[in-house]
Amino acid sequence: MNYGHFSPDGKEYIITNPRTPSPWINYIYNGRYFSTISNNGGGISYYKSPLHGRITRYRINEVPPDRPGKYIYIKDIETGETWSLTWQPVGKHAEAYQVAHGFGYTRAEAKVNGICSSVLFFVPLDDDQEIWKTVLTNTGNKPRKISVYGYVEMALGHALVDLINQCDDQHFNRAYFEKDLNTLFSTKTYWVTESKGTQQQENKEWDQWAFFTVNQPVAGFETVRERFLGLYRNENNPESIEKENLSCLETDFGNVVSALKVDIELQPQCDIY
Repeated sequence: MNYGHFSPDGKEYIITNPRTPSPWINYIYNGRYFSTISNNGGGISYYKSPLHGRITRYRINEVPPDRPGKYIYIKDIETGETWSLTWQPVGKHAEAYQVAHGFGYTRAEAKVNGICSSVLFFVPLDDDQEIWKTVLTNTGNKPRKISVYGYVEMALGHALVDLINQCDDQHFNRAYFEKDLNTLFSTKTYWVTESKGTQQQENKEWDQWAFFTVNQPVAGFETVRERFLGLYRNENNPESIEKENLSCLETDFGNVVSALKVDIELQPQCDIY
């Protein structure tokens, strides 16, 4: 089965069939900050060390696979229809979707219900962060009112402790929203520095802060996974998007996520960045 092809100049591999037999992943880093992104939007992020500096979660044996990831959801306010700008997690628009893996970036492009989207994932060489540069274009002849949700699940610290001691580990997670900065900040109030299989806790704060921000006014936010997804749900159909009930509450416990909502009116034939 054919899943894609190289670009004419050989600098990109373009995936045109998202149903690849396994996640096809691009590795993007600047020597300090590291990000992976798959053709389905899955991936992890860490700073310096994948063991000690894990920022986001990625469950290797997750069902369905390649979860969680770096997700941008769109909701049409008039119809209530929801989709994601990468093929997963919502799983729509397979016929109008392609992903290009290049050197130091991945680009996902789609067209759904008259809205064209392009998301460029990359890590700047001179700054320790990852950027999801998103362009939305209304190809229709009337304005479109949409809500855009950015979402990522946080690990915050030692990857193995987050995996094997999560029931205890989550009590030390913290997330705060700074309205003036349009930004969610998250951290952990202890840090495990041992790398030889121990769960010893040194009772000192993790020496990092993660931030999640957007260049549009924030209309709502969420900090706890179960509040965003809803009980007995997953990333396919978050309850908070379906019911439009983001709690807008900070947290000092739990499975921390960074989720931001912005409301946009897309004019005909106009782009929003």
